[in-house]
Amino acid sequence: DDLLYSMELECGSVIGCTDLEACNYDSDALYDDGTCNYPGCTDELACNYDPESGCDNGSCLLPDGCTDSLACNYDASASCDDNSCFYQNNCSAECTIGNYTQILDFDGVANFSENYLLGVSFTLDEAATLTAINMIGNGTNSGFQMAVYDDVDGAPNDLIAQTELSNVDNGLNSLAVTPTELMPGDYWIMAVYELSGGHCNKNEEGNNMIYYTSLAYGAEIPANASDFIYYTGDDLLYSMELECGSVIGCTYELADNYNANATIDDGSCLFVECLYQDVNGDGYDDDSYNAGINSVECAEESCPSDLNYDGAISTADLLMFLGDFGTTCE
Repeated sequence: DDLLYSMELECGSVIGCTDLEACNYDSDALYDDGTCNYPGCTDELACNYDPESGCDNGSCLLPDGCTDSLACNYDASASCDDNSCFYQNNCSAECTIGNYTQILDFDGVANFSENYLLGVSFTLDEAATLTAINMIGNGTNSGFQMAVYDDVDGAPNDLIAQTELSNVDNGLNSLAVTPTELMPGDYWIMAVYELSGGHCNKNEEGNNMIYYTSLAYGAEIPANASDFIYYTGDDLLYSMELECGSVIGCTYELADNYNANATIDDGSCLFVECLYQDVNGDGYDDDSYNAGINSVECAEESCPSDLNYDGAISTADLLMFLGDFGTTCE
């Protein structure tokens, strides 16, 4: 038998978003189905991007300057940080890019031709250690490489540091170099680009010496710049990242040339070793032993099995011996 079951219906009814404030408000909907979404910023590049926004309400805050009050180029009017902030970097009380200190005038785009190594001067006020070469980029993604030269009579001379190849990102591009101790004076910061384009900003009111040479991107950076030529042009957003007051040298206390003032180790440590080591007492140099640079003649061994010279015969010495055991001498 059939049962007295039925459905209660409102014929012609529509479900949807019934909120007048929602982006997807449906005036025909009688019942709200929870699908309402609301206005917000839909631009993924904006600082206040809201992925849940259903429609844009014109509130997007796009990157428009440096918002860090401690930065050299802090812009009080900026509402969205564009990753362009940079900081005191010449070991003085001034914020300096290149040889120019009025940072906020760096608002013009510098256009570069591909395959030219080109750069501007930078004045260092006190001794420091160079750790990276920086530039404020425009996100062109072009390949680029940077280098620093010393200065002789107002022109670049010998190469003292260079970076690996990289790509131009937006804002601060900081490319590491081998730590290099620099004395106060003038230097030249240069870059070569794989593609032509507006890769970084410039000071439009600058009147600077720009030295350059033709160089294929990825080719070896010239060791000397005495044949570079120059023109007068705008200053560029190039700088050096420095550790002010730092000293590089040997930081290993047991080394012969240990430098107590060194804060960065440069791999130069030397050890006074004997010219030969006769572990087995046969009167001949053991081939497994490599003499140090500052070698001296071996004194008579009072503890010949102390292979690591720590004043005791221990497991560490045994491991050194086993490491060489079975080696065929040539």
